[in-house]
Amino acid sequence: MKKKAFTLIELLVVIAIIAVLMGVLMPALRKARESAKRVWCQNGVRSLTLAWMMYAEANDGKIPVAAESKDAWCNTPDASYGRATTLIPKDVQIEAIRSGVLYPYTEDVDVYRCPVAIRNEMRTYSISYAMNWIHPAGMEVAGKIIKNINQIKNATSRMVFLDDYGNDWNACWLVPASADFWWNTTPIRHGNGNVFSFADGHSEWWNWKDPRTIKISQKYWDYYQADRYDHPNNDSESRQPDNEDLIRAARAMWGQLGVKPNTLN
Repeated sequence: MKKKAFTLIELLVVIAIIAVLMGVLMPALRKARESAKRVWCQNGVRSLTLAWMMYAEANDGKIPVAAESKDAWCNTPDASYGRATTLIPKDVQIEAIRSGVLYPYTEDVDVYRCPVAIRNEMRTYSISYAMNWIHPAGMEVAGKIIKNINQIKNATSRMVFLDDYGNDWNACWLVPASADFWWNTTPIRHGNGNVFSFADGHSEWWNWKDPRTIKISQKYWDYYQADRYDHPNNDSESRQPDNEDLIRAARAMWGQLGVKPNTLN
């Protein structure tokens, strides 16, 4: 009895069909995988915000200091290590997290980093400068600094935490209330956008709209991937008036726009 077998043409047809199916399914699978990572990151900033709210409740509404203080939400490693996260031992980074005032409210160091963070990063999340940042002289590029949670109006729209670079050494993130330039950008970890949390405890992913935002964010991300620390506020590309992404971020940080750099008392 003669055995049946596929002809060459039939095999080629089957291979072609599989190739078409893979071409259709792979983008969908990548999108689903990225969406899952994004949700995980959103849960991270949300967990920190809930800890931040519990701290305020236990301290008569006072919120943690944003950075560089014994009452800071998260401390930063000794400056002698430099700003490159890859140069800082993990145990030093973890100790900086544990010595922050939020750690007793969320005793899990993994909460402090994006689950797809690269290299040696133990902390990637940063807090808004508006949330009790003690700014030095010459740094008044901000709006009103919030020191007590009861000062916050429209908590659903006031930014608290976001996914940031581990190399953002003071664990704070800033755009000026003048909304005319990027002092900090955000990583391109989750597509052309970023994860933020808000003072009511919810979190969101924002998709950047302005091509200028994406361009400068990608440029800084490429620098970071190459272990460089070229701050974008030294770059003429960072000044982007009428950028809807920048305006949105500034409004979420400060609650209002229009405050000009270096004019606050």
